Amino acid sequence: METDAGPSMLVMKSGIRLIGESGPQVTILDAQQQGRIAYCSAVDGTAGIEGFTVTGGCVTDLRDGGGILCVDQTTLTLADIIFDSNSATEQGVGGGLCCDHSSPVVRTCTFTENHAYYGGGLGCHSASPTVTDCVFSGNVAIWGGGVRGLRSGPILTGCTFIENSASSAGGGLAIADYSVLEITDCDFVRNEAYSGGGLACVGFNRGNVTGSRFHQNSASRGGAICFYGIGRTNYAIEYCVISENVASGNDGGGGICLGDYAEVFATNCTLWGNSAPSGRGGGISCHGSSLLELQNTIIAYSPQGGAAFNQSVSGPALLCCDIYGNVGGDWTGPLEPWLALFYNFSECPSFCNAPAGDFRLCDQSPCNPESRPHGFQCGLVGALGEGCICGPSRANPTTWGAIKSTYR
Repeated sequence: METDAGPSMLVMKSGIRLIGESGPQVTILDAQQQGRIAYCSAVDGTAGIEGFTVTGGCVTDLRDGGGILCVDQTTLTLADIIFDSNSATEQGVGGGLCCDHSSPVVRTCTFTENHAYYGGGLGCHSASPTVTDCVFSGNVAIWGGGVRGLRSGPILTGCTFIENSASSAGGGLAIADYSVLEITDCDFVRNEAYSGGGLACVGFNRGNVTGSRFHQNSASRGGAICFYGIGRTNYAIEYCVISENVASGNDGGGGICLGDYAEVFATNCTLWGNSAPSGRGGGISCHGSSLLELQNTIIAYSPQGGAAFNQSVSGPALLCCDIYGNVGGDWTGPLEPWLALFYNFSECPSFCNAPAGDFRLCDQSPCNPESRPHGFQCGLVGALGEGCICGPSRANPTTWGAIKSTYR
């Protein structure tokens, strides 16, 4: 069917629910490269599409939404859909799904091997989709391999981004220009890009990244996360684990890279085993007029690049942080003045099993709230609390009579 946005197999209307009762593995909508699957314009929340595989969608000539296109304040629900091998080429947005001035509910969907110029899996333009428990895998784009948002406010919870790629920014996710991003309990694993292997935040935007994990992502700058752009970027990162990410270029920042006017406040994060070229900040790097504040955060065991690199005007600021075991230096360079200030310290954090991905703390870790070195109290340092016993067990209160009774 021909629409204003190009050919589509289906045109959704409010009040219609399209359900594949046998599930997406056997209920398949295939456009066979002849257009997109579904077009949704001003479709309200009484409508939905559920339980299908959406595949073979293809749009060209600057059109958006290879699989499904939502426009004009659409708020329908998309659930249990597999978006597979759809494309929006020639500067199109959203290989699998495009949300343009719309706020659909997207839950338990899988986006795999979709392609677009912006947002290989999901592309957002002036949109605020709620995305829950979705998987983005093997999607490809110039900007935002898994997801890309422009002037948008996506809310992502419990999602997994794995092995997506972008030749420019945001292998897993890229957000840009007047956007507000909320990420909670998401995983970014083995994504790659030039800037921000896992996540790239560009230009005027702000947001929160909470309780998420970034593992083995790679980029030229900002192996896990990169913040940059002419506009002011303001983000809070809390209770995140950032591990074994790699920045290969001289801007560094295996874990986090800041440039231009980015402002980032990282609280209760664990950065472990991230790397960058020698001296370029295996953990963090700061450039331009950026500002990075670290509080109750661990940077440990970077195998290359040292803990931090700074070319920014102000440099990073630290409070109650543990910097330890980084090849190339801990409290050196931009961090050196901070060791003697604001309860910072350098002690082995004693994770339960960091090489296996267990970043909980052992009972005797100096990063536990009860085990602060030198007597000062900062609360928990790092993303995760106590989870195992290391070395001698804690003494449990008892009585002499109870001890004697064990020998009777």
